[in-house]
Amino acid sequence: MLKNQTIRLIAKEPVLDETFEIKLEEGDLVEQIDSKINELGLTNELQFSESNGQIIVKLRFSIKIEFRKTSCPRLMNALNIIDDVYTLLGNPSRFPYNSPKESIQGETFRVITYKTFPTTRKETKTTLLIPSGMYQDAKDLFKEFKFISLKLSADSRVGLHVPPHTIVMFGEKLKDLLGFSQDTFEQGDYKSEYVLKLRAGITEVYVYCDIIAPSLVGDSLALILKIIPVANEQNEKIVKNFSVPLYFRVKKQFFDVIEIEMRTSSGTPIKFISGKSNLVLSFRKKII
Repeated sequence: MLKNQTIRLIAKEPVLDETFEIKLEEGDLVEQIDSKINELGLTNELQFSESNGQIIVKLRFSIKIEFRKTSCPRLMNALNIIDDVYTLLGNPSRFPYNSPKESIQGETFRVITYKTFPTTRKETKTTLLIPSGMYQDAKDLFKEFKFISLKLSADSRVGLHVPPHTIVMFGEKLKDLLGFSQDTFEQGDYKSEYVLKLRAGITEVYVYCDIIAPSLVGDSLALILKIIPVANEQNEKIVKNFSVPLYFRVKKQFFDVIEIEMRTSSGTPIKFISGKSNLVLSFRKKII
């Protein structure tokens, strides 16, 4: 069961470092681009190559390339790019290449570099509240999470994906419930060290009723009908039948509403996120 668990997200924008204009000249396209990249000292960050009639562009996550029709229309036609503005960021790309029919001399495109150390131009902090209640299925719980994605693996461990420029921090109880040993995660993919525990901390459900006489529970009196064990229940539907029912004295002579309340052993109300809870009560006449 979850009770008002929180997630804190910090979204970071990349910080602009430098912008370079690559000006094209006559000659082999790949050779001259590689030469200019080398002059800029970006050989390890950005590479152009040609293979089997394709131009292959490999770039690191901190590099962005920007082609615009207004500055390199013939180059974009040669690369079969039809957009007015086309951006490459982080992922390798392949373009079918046809030698330009007209000269591309004087055309330009931009190479933009970003700083890779964790300095931010803008930082947005968001605290998300996971609704309290008992979640019967992992999917019901995971859909409450925003900005990050979670999935359950075959071994009941939780997979976590944190998108770029984001840091996520789980509350202590939520971290333990999801099976992680750490509470802070930056961009990347993670897998929990322990299995998901949807009902962590709940071993019994205490059922209370307002029309019965109080009975002794421990060292105090309570309007309690039954203590139902629920530990290790994995089915979507839980059914508990009691072959020998317990009867309690009804303290009210007249009533038209019966209030039933379910709580944990610590007294926290249990709220079911989905599905129905059905309770069948049996009445009998008092034996005099």
